[in-house]
Amino acid sequence: MDATNLQYVSRVEPKKRSYTVCEVVFTRDQLANSSLTDKKSNAFLSLEVKEQLDTKAVVGTSQL
Repeated sequence: MDATNLQYVSRVEPKKRSYTVCEVVFTRDQLANSSLTDKKSNAFLSLEVKEQLDTKAVVGTSQL
């Protein structure tokens, strides 16, 4: 994440910060078509498991 994106994220209210970081790191397509855990959802058993997001990027966003 570059300095411009980091400054943008720091101005967002804390309640929305996690989502904003995800939007900066991942594309909307990646977020829509991927899974955080790569596990089947108990709520949607009939759906296929989505491909997991890049684990290195996910860990990196959690450290911000």
